[in-house]
Amino acid sequence: MRKVLFVFIGIILLSHSCSDKDEDFAITKVVDKEKFDINVKKISLGRKFKLAYSIDNMQAVYDSLKEMSGLKSVNQLEPTHYYVRFLPKDTTEFDLLLSDTSLVLFSTPFDYEVEGAGGEEYHDPSLPDNQITWQYTSVPIDYEFPNVKYEILDRLYISPDFDLSNNDDGCIYDDSDSYSALKSAMSFSRKLQIEAFARVGCDIKVGETGKSLKGFLSFLDPTWTPKACIYAKEDLLGKSIPLKGVRVYICHGGAIACRTTNADGYVKFPKCIGPVLYKIEWADKYWRIYDGIPGLPVFYSGPTKRSNWLLNITGGQSLHYACIHRGCYLHFYDENFGIYRPVNRVKTAVIPHKICYKMAMGSGQYCSDYSAFTSNIAPDIKVYGKNSKGQYKTTYSVFKTMVHELGHMPPTVFMLTEPSICLLMTM
Repeated sequence: MRKVLFVFIGIILLSHSCSDKDEDFAITKVVDKEKFDINVKKISLGRKFKLAYSIDNMQAVYDSLKEMSGLKSVNQLEPTHYYVRFLPKDTTEFDLLLSDTSLVLFSTPFDYEVEGAGGEEYHDPSLPDNQITWQYTSVPIDYEFPNVKYEILDRLYISPDFDLSNNDDGCIYDDSDSYSALKSAMSFSRKLQIEAFARVGCDIKVGETGKSLKGFLSFLDPTWTPKACIYAKEDLLGKSIPLKGVRVYICHGGAIACRTTNADGYVKFPKCIGPVLYKIEWADKYWRIYDGIPGLPVFYSGPTKRSNWLLNITGGQSLHYACIHRGCYLHFYDENFGIYRPVNRVKTAVIPHKICYKMAMGSGQYCSDYSAFTSNIAPDIKVYGKNSKGQYKTTYSVFKTMVHELGHMPPTVFMLTEPSICLLMTM
């Protein structure tokens, strides 16, 4: 009887594995406008909640689980991370934060729900309109803070078992089978994670996109797999196309993960329990897009949800950011017909090219390769969003301008020790 039961469970697990693969294939091939979030500009915050990995919440759950097991809790959990926010006073301080590649900045707080599809803009209502808004992130407990105003909002306990940052080199899919998920669901660490999200009021029931086991076994594994599919409208083709090479982030209870979209505009993250906060960063190690001149770095703040994020960018400045991104990706990664791929370096550090976008009349302007000499204060390239008639430019026009201006860039600039000493080299 026991053998029959194991065979029956094995059949169910195998059938799940096949269905999950089919779902992955379908999400990358079908563009259904009714199922995609239509982007909006303003961001709306919903309810406030306690972060699941808050040290107070984790300690309470830990003590409760120990008590249920008939054991007395004697362990005092130590915080591993801080939940913090920075308030840069100007673009120079903002660029200082961006130069720290270990930081992942969100313009929206982690402990509020971002409703709807998200959007391009959020500004803390308690701050003046001309003040840069707070930037939220989590950092290790031993992080050395830069000389920028900051506040520690909470202490977190993110155990290595909760870390989502492994395999952060593109679309590395979690291929663990359902048996592994079932096994980990029984571990104390997984129980701790599940109860932590349940205690702060998160819905951890298995949803349509989160099923890891079918039928009566589904309650054993309440995990789900966050996935995102990012498209943008292209006027010349008359349809939406996938965006390749876009950095997509999630925040899960205070833990942060990043993946980069593949040729289908698709990313898949490690398994999670509760809802996640999504975000797009319009940047790469070779470039960063800014709104205005000198301007602020641009993001697309996605929603807080426990399901896949399907975003079809059809308007707003984000549509032009997508065109600029496509031009940069073509120039630095795809076939660009042998044109130099200019990389700014200060010693061993790569300084991203600063691409400044302005919603005003104009074409494009190559401003010389200043960023290696000015720590990315001055723009390398300016791109304008309106034509000579004051009309919103087509996506093809913005893409063409971006590719043209990148072609003006000189060979690689290497900084040695002082700004007055540099060496030009071809790649």
